[in-house]
Amino acid sequence: TLHPSPLLPSELRVHIWRLTIQPRTVEINTQHPPRTEEVITLKTLTPVPPVLQACHESRSELIRSGYTTGYSELTPLGQFQGDVPPPSEQRRYVWINWEIDTLNIGQGGHDQVFTLKDYAPIAPLVRKLTFARENTDEAYYHFEAHELHVFENTKRIYVVCQDGFGAWYDAAEVRFWPCGVENVVVIDEGWAPWCPTRLRAGNGRRVEVGLLEMKLMVDTRRDEARRRHREELFEAMVAEMMWPWEQMRAMSGLLEWLELDEANGEEEAVEDGDGNTSCE
Repeated sequence: TLHPSPLLPSELRVHIWRLTIQPRTVEINTQHPPRTEEVITLKTLTPVPPVLQACHESRSELIRSGYTTGYSELTPLGQFQGDVPPPSEQRRYVWINWEIDTLNIGQGGHDQVFTLKDYAPIAPLVRKLTFARENTDEAYYHFEAHELHVFENTKRIYVVCQDGFGAWYDAAEVRFWPCGVENVVVIDEGWAPWCPTRLRAGNGRRVEVGLLEMKLMVDTRRDEARRRHREELFEAMVAEMMWPWEQMRAMSGLLEWLELDEANGEEEAVEDGDGNTSCE
């Protein structure tokens, strides 16, 4: 018999609500809006967990389990007319569980309102962070990358390498990662045919791997490329020397045959004391 939810024991209902909790990726967008809009807004496409809106009991249980409103602290002051955001923009927020959810702050570029340091009001709460950047971008490499320290409590950082793994080769050595370099995961969403199949996901083009393992893979690939280059050079040198080498071998063989034939002739003709020729 299927009992209506209100008739179930409270302990069972609480357990059911908790089973609905799953890690999510919460995306926030700070890019410039269309020119028709007068203000720059902070937006998210991540929906509210449905259970938070199911009933008062489910909402209370998820809040007790760690869900809270975040992101309202990020008000882009100075981007509004008169430097004062309208009321509709002052309390924007998303529901997030900082312990299990991943905060995705998107990609950088000239159309971004915020850099990493602008997330300082919420950065200490972040445990898992995702962002997309180009390590070859001057603004990121020389300036923004040094702002990672504001995310001091992160346990894992995911970086979408927009310019490919090769551009992030030295990121393990020249960058400070607050979560520790061993907890940095790099993602290449482009075509990387040299990456092992076990690392591929989705359509086979997305590769997700630890930063240190990626560095090892790049080292291995470069070593193999150098080895193949040496082999090709050696084969080319041998090919150029092949004709004179064959001539030398033929000449050497002819000399050996002549010497052997002459020696055999001397052994066959031996005269005895009476002037007769005998064969020994």
